[in-house]
Amino acid sequence: MAKKKPLIERLKHDPQAELQRDRHKLRLTQNNQLLNRKHKELHQECERLTAENDFLQNAVLGRLKQIQMQAFAARSKRSGNCYNLCATDWHCEKGIRLEHVNGRNEFNPKICKERTERFWQKSVTMCKLYENFSPMDRILLWFGGDMINGALHQEDVENNTMGTTDAVVFFVERALEGLDFINSQFPGVPIDILCSIGNHSRTTKKPRSSGEKNTNWEWLGYVMLAKFAARSWPKMRWLLEENATEAYYQYGEHIYRYQHGTWIKSAGGIGGVSVPLRRKVYTTSKSAIQFGNRFVSRDTVGHFHQYIDSNEYAVVNCLCGADGYTVSQIGVVNRPSQAMQIYNSERGKVMMNEIFVDA
Repeated sequence: MAKKKPLIERLKHDPQAELQRDRHKLRLTQNNQLLNRKHKELHQECERLTAENDFLQNAVLGRLKQIQMQAFAARSKRSGNCYNLCATDWHCEKGIRLEHVNGRNEFNPKICKERTERFWQKSVTMCKLYENFSPMDRILLWFGGDMINGALHQEDVENNTMGTTDAVVFFVERALEGLDFINSQFPGVPIDILCSIGNHSRTTKKPRSSGEKNTNWEWLGYVMLAKFAARSWPKMRWLLEENATEAYYQYGEHIYRYQHGTWIKSAGGIGGVSVPLRRKVYTTSKSAIQFGNRFVSRDTVGHFHQYIDSNEYAVVNCLCGADGYTVSQIGVVNRPSQAMQIYNSERGKVMMNEIFVDA
């Protein structure tokens, strides 16, 4: 039997097959042209819709921004906002070694300088961020006490990295760096400064019921700062109260009280410092006699090396971080931090944020 030729050989000489092949090729060419034309039309439509969407989006965003700016302008005319930077419990010359706290913290003057710089930088960054939503009317800086570690306890004397007088100078230098930085970042914004003295900086073994500023190293540092600032930054207002343990600040319709927190005595318990603090705040809420016996809207304290934000009070953490006492007696180790609050002249405290300074 003769072997059949391959199909391709047989189709080469078949006119009917060639005609079908040509028709099929023509049909494919026409379909391809139709698809290309539809693709081009769809691409043009897509570009048109994209341009229209961009135009509408820009128009809507522009209008929203305009509305927001109008609302901000109206609100800033109606009420202002005070940005409160809380710097407390630095313990500048305190020495904390890793082996004393199970490797959880380390502190010395070099680390103190790094953390204070971080605090000033982060404070300014947060102020600029929140200023987009709450226009800044003024800045309130609070030095809350225990800025130096002092020589109150024998353990402090043994672990301190420098003497008390050198520690006061070191604190003043760190504070001046921050004041200069804030002043350069917010030119024209009024700056008020409150100062409270702590327990670690006193020169007496027992606390005094009156005249504490006369036996406290920190008061000397505050006076040095105020005298230098008066020459360098005249717009800064230093509110150095005669009663250095308790300071009041009135902003808008509200009164705010600041103390280091030595007067809070806790007997332990599951409620921690919150229980005696709330009790003390309640019993002393009418003590602002210079403001016509008006109620204090909010208390701010340091001293306890922890961070608490409540409607009635605030507790600001320490810069030095956990030490041997914290690890052995308390057990809870918090990251070193400071804080920032925003006061509205009508609504009072509207925000509080913790500012971590270890990283």
